[in-house]
Amino acid sequence: MHAFTKFTVVLISALGFASSAVAAPVETATSDLAARAPYDVHNGWATYYSPSAGVGSCGWANRDDEWVAAIGTSLFQEMMIDANPNHSQACGKTATVTYGGKSITVGIVDRCYACGYNDIDLSPSAFQQFAALGVGKLNGVSWKFN
Repeated sequence: MHAFTKFTVVLISALGFASSAVAAPVETATSDLAARAPYDVHNGWATYYSPSAGVGSCGWANRDDEWVAAIGTSLFQEMMIDANPNHSQACGKTATVTYGGKSITVGIVDRCYACGYNDIDLSPSAFQQFAALGVGKLNGVSWKFN
């Protein structure tokens, strides 16, 4: 019986050491994906729309001659604090938009359903600070909330 007890102690000790080797830390995987944040610089494209066509998602009526803009729906919704789009934290913020070495400041008044996360839809007067309306779309635009 005494030999059985010694054998059991040795076996349990060996199993204890073996399990600690299995539980050794291993290197974790990393990702090259960058987290998107609303206040980062956004690199995308710009188009133009007519804010005078109706009340925007922020609940304001704006004119085409104002320097205002709409941001992508996914970013706009990311900044909502409740189900009411008028309460998006994007509403009323200003953003600096840069294209071709020129920068302007616009007010955010709406969301753009056709825009991606990094894109921006400018009023006609804001768009014309960079190009004629006939151009339609500007690739290589960057913008950032102020």
